[in-house]
Amino acid sequence: MSELRQDPISGHWVVISERRGQRPAATTTTPGTTEVSTGPDTQCAFCPGNEHETLPEIAALREPGTAPDTPGWRVRVVPNKYPALSGGPSHPGGPLADPAGLFPHRPGTGRHEVIIEGEAHTRSVTEFAPERMRELISVYRDRFRALERVPGMRSATLIKNVGAAAGMSIAHSHCQLIATPVLSPVLEAELASARSFADANGGNCIWCDIIRAEQDRGERVVAVRGGLLALCPWASRFPFETWIVPLVHESHFGRIRDPELDPLATLLLDVLGAVEARLSHPPYNYAIHTAPLPVEQTSPYHWRLAILPRVTRVAGYEQASGVYINHVTPESAAAQLRQAING
Repeated sequence: MSELRQDPISGHWVVISERRGQRPAATTTTPGTTEVSTGPDTQCAFCPGNEHETLPEIAALREPGTAPDTPGWRVRVVPNKYPALSGGPSHPGGPLADPAGLFPHRPGTGRHEVIIEGEAHTRSVTEFAPERMRELISVYRDRFRALERVPGMRSATLIKNVGAAAGMSIAHSHCQLIATPVLSPVLEAELASARSFADANGGNCIWCDIIRAEQDRGERVVAVRGGLLALCPWASRFPFETWIVPLVHESHFGRIRDPELDPLATLLLDVLGAVEARLSHPPYNYAIHTAPLPVEQTSPYHWRLAILPRVTRVAGYEQASGVYINHVTPESAAAQLRQAING
């Protein structure tokens, strides 16, 4: 069983999970790149025919007449075999502490799912056709909706690691969805900032105001598709960091509607394709950030999909201070990505 421990000074939570150390070592053919083999892999637990190597599936998009945990799927969702968090609802009394009150902790309960994004042993979702990408994003959305119904969960985050340097341990396109009984430090800080801004600005949403200002200026805009905007954020922590955000106020990713799936699929493929073309297929992460659970009718938050290419390392100063050094301006990054998309 894992454990959630809270730093008594900063308030940050840490997952202590020895089981995570048992997962397979990362595999890639060329260090520092996302390249992996293509075609079925008899050794890959995520390839069709190897369904017995994973835990039983909890959801899947399948061809008619095919049975669970057999070939015939296009997208498959399974519990993580080496979960950071698992088990039932969180402790109802909140954080626990030792008698001195110095070491807050609670059981490491939560959900940790793997979304196997396609049956082919591919290195990148940029190989998907737009309709397949739309289908995959619909599964992302549906899994967020499913986690909304899990008692005791407070936040959910989808993460994708591409390349060993980005944390990929199985070289078959997949992502992970983790739900926790506590708010992540990032989510908690962003909510506090949004509420403070609203209080000081007549109830205005900081996200809406930023999005309007970015559209007006245009210099950090990468592309617009339907009701979605891709931009390199003003204070980008990493070179070519890019966010995809809704133009209207939408706080929960699980609430996106069917008409939004096509433009999101197209925009995500365009941005990832530009990143890969401009940076020669770098390792990267992307993550979907969304408002807290359970879903509220109104929230000062905007969901976003953040793409983080791994072209630099987080070094000592960043680790010690929490202040990042970025050697590429977001204005330059956005211009280069626009050029790659538009030819």
